[in-house]
Amino acid sequence: MRRWLKEPLLHFLLLGLAIFGAYRLLGPDEPPPSSIVVTEGIINGQIESFSRTWLRPPTPQEVNELIREYVREEVYYREGMALALDRDDTVIRRRLKQKLEFVAEAAGIAAEPTDEDLRAYLEQRRDAYQTDARLSFVHVFLSAERHGDALEQDAARVLGTLQSSNEAMDPAALGDPTLLERQFEDVPLRDVAAQFGDEFADRVAEVPVGRWQGPIESSYGMHLVLVGARKDRRAPELAEVRDALRRDWLNERRIAANEAYYQSLLQRYTVTIEGRGGKVLDGPAGGTVQ
Repeated sequence: MRRWLKEPLLHFLLLGLAIFGAYRLLGPDEPPPSSIVVTEGIINGQIESFSRTWLRPPTPQEVNELIREYVREEVYYREGMALALDRDDTVIRRRLKQKLEFVAEAAGIAAEPTDEDLRAYLEQRRDAYQTDARLSFVHVFLSAERHGDALEQDAARVLGTLQSSNEAMDPAALGDPTLLERQFEDVPLRDVAAQFGDEFADRVAEVPVGRWQGPIESSYGMHLVLVGARKDRRAPELAEVRDALRRDWLNERRIAANEAYYQSLLQRYTVTIEGRGGKVLDGPAGGTVQ
């Protein structure tokens, strides 16, 4: 007996039992696995969700129904997990992947970009944020259907009239009726291309300012054009593109954080692609995909 009392293993076991007993007596009460506790926070969350959906607070009867539905959902969730119904389920796999991506992205973009961050980002990608060329112009439309084979000859005649006329003349009176706007003020060149076609926009962007030019063809017919003002493409200032820069900066950080998180997780796995002869398809240093 004395020899057993001196054994270190016995001392270790007695110490463990004492710690376990103290924890059971003094530690927090934990609900058994079969216990479902609907906390006040859960109830408030259900009420808030209901209010956002229906734009009104729930009645007391509806609150009780929300609680019953939450309990039903929790029971089914626990039983489903116990039966491993979450395994090999594509919807659940994708949802878990999405939630982990949200966690990773939120961790990667915790801070808002400073002006220095955005200015550096703009310098690296200045061409992508250049302001579009802008135009102010008036046009006279000549319909291909109305003029037929004489379209180019008639366009040259009208152009001569426009170039020699005084400012009091209405240019629209020399052209054909159209649903197109006659005058455009400070419009982006991309909007001109969207309405008249790329070839028309490219030609108008090159003609001299302040003199009638043409004919310039579009998908509608021929046009005689007077460009009143033109602003060429230019590198923007930070204040002009701050919102777009912030959005793109945050999105890039979000993507980078998600990829870094995935790569860190991949280090734990060896992935074998069956039927590929063990060929490595993808994998970072430390992670193996074969």
